[in-house]
Amino acid sequence: MCPPCERSRMSRVSAGSSRRRDSSSLRPATTESGARSGMGSRTSSGGSNRAAASGLGEGLIFAMRAEQLERGGTIEGRISSGSMAPLLEPGDRVVVRGLSGRRPAAGDLVLFRSEAGATIHRVIGWRRVGGRRLLLERGDANPRAAYLEPSACLGRVVAIEKDGARLSVDGPAGRVCRWIWAAASWPGAHLLAPGATPPAKAAELYLRAYRWLSSLLTRLWRAASPAWRQGRP
Repeated sequence: MCPPCERSRMSRVSAGSSRRRDSSSLRPATTESGARSGMGSRTSSGGSNRAAASGLGEGLIFAMRAEQLERGGTIEGRISSGSMAPLLEPGDRVVVRGLSGRRPAAGDLVLFRSEAGATIHRVIGWRRVGGRRLLLERGDANPRAAYLEPSACLGRVVAIEKDGARLSVDGPAGRVCRWIWAAASWPGAHLLAPGATPPAKAAELYLRAYRWLSSLLTRLWRAASPAWRQGRP
């Protein structure tokens, strides 16, 4: 969906460009004949949301798709890294919708600009830093959180295709899981924030409990979700 963004680390806040230890990145979906049912989301004008990979540089593809999200459209792609595991793993497919003025909330999975292209992480809170209101984000599998300029956010994940199941983020099961993830992220917003120096044992116990909860929620959400489509790759 977007160019890979692997193993960079945020050391300071910058508008739309952040260093991070690890990130869930997206690979562009290639053009196909006709839009797919369900995951084949379209732009507001009705055209297919997929940018042709052939003959276009990855930077240009990303710019085109970012502009589409800024217009309130939707895009689709596959995850290519594991910082959001176990919920998002390499090969999983996601649909991202433009924010259209919506403020990201704790628990949301947001797509944002990074040095290498685009990244999907979870919002775990908001913080005021140096007079600026910043998002605090973290990959579920990452040991630290990072600050993010709100202007760097392009959209939020609204659907996930995982192991043949459709996980609707805004459906009943998705809303419950998102609320639980948001509540579970609250301690992490304090223990794992940039500059925080919690006792090593406290951070370790929190991360272990959070990983267990994430694994449980992922399994329950998948079990409560209908099959996406028979025979989909």
